[in-house]
Amino acid sequence: MRTSLRTAAVLAVSMCLFGIAAAADAAPPYATEATVSDIRFTSTEATSGSQAAIQADWSLPDNPATPAGFSVPLPTELQGRTDAFPLTDSAGAVAGQCTVTATELYCDIDSAYIRSHPLDLHGTFQFWVTVLTQVSQSTPTTYTVDGQATTVTVTPPPTSTCTQDCAFPGRPDSKWGWYNSADGTIEWDVSIGAGASGMAGGLSVQVDDTPGPNQQLVTSTASGTFPMIYRTNQVAYGADGYQTTVGWQLMDPSMYTVDSAGSVTFTTDAGYFYDIHFATKPTDAGQGGTRTYTNQATITTDGSSSAPVSGTVVYEGGHGTAAGTAVGRFAVTKHVNWPSAPVTGLAFTGTYTVTTPEGATASGTFTVADGATWTSPPFETGSTVHLTEDAPTGAAGLQWASPTFSQNGFGLGDGTVDAVTLTNTATLVHSVSPPAPVSGTQATPPPTSPPSRSTITALAHTGSSFDPDAVFAALAAVLVGVAAVALASVRARRVRR
Repeated sequence: MRTSLRTAAVLAVSMCLFGIAAAADAAPPYATEATVSDIRFTSTEATSGSQAAIQADWSLPDNPATPAGFSVPLPTELQGRTDAFPLTDSAGAVAGQCTVTATELYCDIDSAYIRSHPLDLHGTFQFWVTVLTQVSQSTPTTYTVDGQATTVTVTPPPTSTCTQDCAFPGRPDSKWGWYNSADGTIEWDVSIGAGASGMAGGLSVQVDDTPGPNQQLVTSTASGTFPMIYRTNQVAYGADGYQTTVGWQLMDPSMYTVDSAGSVTFTTDAGYFYDIHFATKPTDAGQGGTRTYTNQATITTDGSSSAPVSGTVVYEGGHGTAAGTAVGRFAVTKHVNWPSAPVTGLAFTGTYTVTTPEGATASGTFTVADGATWTSPPFETGSTVHLTEDAPTGAAGLQWASPTFSQNGFGLGDGTVDAVTLTNTATLVHSVSPPAPVSGTQATPPPTSPPSRSTITALAHTGSSFDPDAVFAALAAVLVGVAAVALASVRARRVRR
């Protein structure tokens, strides 16, 4: 009905308009459900049949499983205004996406954002509802939203009754618009000025519409095909006591023309009033928050153009925030320089100490094998990491050089894994033993003179524990004894002769 469209237009101008419909990437149930707290109305009063904003806080546990998010079901007395908006952090990064339907709000937290900000995830959100509760006087009303009680004073719609100068005086050229939350379009109404008895007949009228920034003209919406013309030749008194136009009818498209630029041309009938409707689609939909759209039209009658008429629509949608502690990790890869074949099954251990930007510390241990990589748990971005390695054990006959780290005392990046190579170099330890005697060899005859001290000292150093002075004395005694025996033998042969 034409009357309901005009009523919607008046409400659009007087109350701020809402809602852009958008499909969500996911929906409940979630692997991790956020906690929603402190649900409240942003104002202490709300008019019956009008819109009211609801705010709340949300939070997730550390390192939540994904998908993660939350939902807020609405009671039947509160109807959600169709909308979609992002959750953004202080740097402008999108951390999630919220969707409002008639019966609930739900928000999906971005999995990539969770991976890079897995600690202390929290934020706020605000969305709009229509208050359906009917009252005849101001009434404090409590609603249960997601299991939480929140109260607002509901007031009846304002009323007024005209008592003088209530007859319809005619109307000037004008323009206004309203937001269609069902499909995220704006409908613009260009009213052609006329006196109280309507327009003269046979006038050629052309209307050109020029959308403002962040809009484009469209020819089809949920409301129908655009541009379209409504007309009426009736006026009547309404319940408020004012006389106004009534009985609007959609004009047959065969009675007007639309060119490729969207310009509309028609010829008037005497006594009629005309409204031309255009439609635009915002090109910045889904961003949330408050945005203003403008539109201008030029009306040319019998070749004479009047001053352009302008209209403004304020989109007041939901919005939300997000925050979390950004983290980084580090990974230790082991590399061993072996002197020969690697020793299998050997594990290397060490410790790490992480100091946060605020000065808090956390310590832990790591175990890694040659050629393997150990990855740390997440720590706050900007933290400093210091690494040490325990002395290797479990490999006999190897001597280990001091370990080397490719980096140490480094800061953790934002959402990155800092690579560290830990290198050890091993060398063999040789043990020297005296050679075993070979069978069948002849003993070396005793020397005829005592060995020099330097010779004995040299011999002494081939053993493992030797006293050179004692050895020298013992050898000298042996040689003296051998000489005495030889001398006695010579004397005995002389006596026998």
